[in-house]
Amino acid sequence: MLQDTKNYAGTEAHILTLSTALSDLGSVNVEFLVPKGSELEIRGQANGIRCHVCNQNSFTFFLSAISVVRNTRPKVIHAHNGRTAIISVLVSKLLGCKVVATQHFLEPAHVSSTGILGKVKRVLHQWVGRQLDHRICVSNAAFVNMQHRGDTIAKRAESYTVIHNGIDVKNVLSGVTKMRDDVRTDFRIPVSSKLVTCAARLEAEKNIVVLIDAFKIVVEQGTNATLIIMGEGSQRMDLQQRIAELRLSDIVVLAGFRTDVHSVIAASDAFVLPAAHEPFGLVLLEAMSLGVPTIAASSGGPLEIIDDGVTGFLFRPNNPESLSKQLLHVLNDTDDCGTLRRRGQQVVMDEFSSSTMANATSVAYSAVVAEGQ
Repeated sequence: MLQDTKNYAGTEAHILTLSTALSDLGSVNVEFLVPKGSELEIRGQANGIRCHVCNQNSFTFFLSAISVVRNTRPKVIHAHNGRTAIISVLVSKLLGCKVVATQHFLEPAHVSSTGILGKVKRVLHQWVGRQLDHRICVSNAAFVNMQHRGDTIAKRAESYTVIHNGIDVKNVLSGVTKMRDDVRTDFRIPVSSKLVTCAARLEAEKNIVVLIDAFKIVVEQGTNATLIIMGEGSQRMDLQQRIAELRLSDIVVLAGFRTDVHSVIAASDAFVLPAAHEPFGLVLLEAMSLGVPTIAASSGGPLEIIDDGVTGFLFRPNNPESLSKQLLHVLNDTDDCGTLRRRGQQVVMDEFSSSTMANATSVAYSAVVAEGQ
C-alpha cells in the first residue's frame, strides 16, 4: 500500500481498515510505504502492519518505492491517490509488478486544474490509467463519474471492480469510551437538549454551511438542540463567522479534531453528512453502526448506503430547507426511528463490513496476479 499523505482522513482510514482486514484473511500480506511520522505509520504499526517510511517529497518517495519494491518483491502495488498511482506505474515499469489503484473521489484535483498545467495533468492522468492493471472504485458513483469524464479506467476497459468501503464494527464500538452523559457534560449540553453531530473536514466540498443554515431553521421551529461539528480545515473562520451571523454561537460548536469522535457520535440524536458530492461516506457507516439516525444528501455515494426512510434519511443537495425537515423528523423522535436504527446497524453488518471489502479486494488481487501467467 502506497500513500504519501501525513494527514488522517477518509482515504487513510480506508487504507488502514482494508489492510487490517486483508491481513486477517491470512492469504494476503500487507506492508505500507508512508511518510515518516504520519498517522498511517503510527496506526499501521499499532495494528501489526510492517511500515516502510520515507520523506514526503514526491521524488524521495519514488526512490524509496523503488528500494522497497526491489527488496520485498510484492506481487501487487496498491495506490490510493494520483501521485502514488504515477509512482506505482513508474516503479512497475522498472521492476515488473502489478498495479492496482483505488478511485476514492468523484472529481479528482486534476479535473479542476486550469491552463497548461491542467492540460499536462490530464494527459498524465490518462497515461497512468492506461498502465493500471486494475482499478477499484469505492462506489458506482465514482465509476460513473470516471466514465462521464472519459477517463481511462485501466489497461483493459473491463479491468475494474466497484468495492464499497467497509468498516470494522467492533473497532468502531470499541472507540466509544465515554458515556452519553459524559459527552454532554464535556460540551455543557443541557439534559433537555437534542444533540446533532457532524464529522467532516471543514472544506467547501463538505458543505458544512448548508448544515448550519438548516440548523438555524430547526431552532427557529422551537427545537431545543445543540450542533457539534468535528473536524478541521480552511473554512473554519468562514464557518465561525456564519455561526455568529445567525446568532448560533451558544449552540453550534466547531470542536476541531478530536480523538473521541465515536463517543460523541454515539451520544447524538442525529448524525448529518451534508456534502453534495460525497464519493462514498465512510462516516455514515460508523454512525449507522452506532445506532444513530443518519442524514445525507441524496447524491453520490450516500445513495448507495442509505435507503431513504428505511436505514436513514436523504435530503435534496444544497437545500437547507430539505435538510431541516429531515432533522426535525428525527429530532421529534417519531415512532419509526427505533426501527430505522436497527435496520441501519443490520445493513452495515450485512453489506459494508471490513471483511466483505477485504474478500472482494483479495479476489481482485488474485485476478490481477493471474493475468499473463
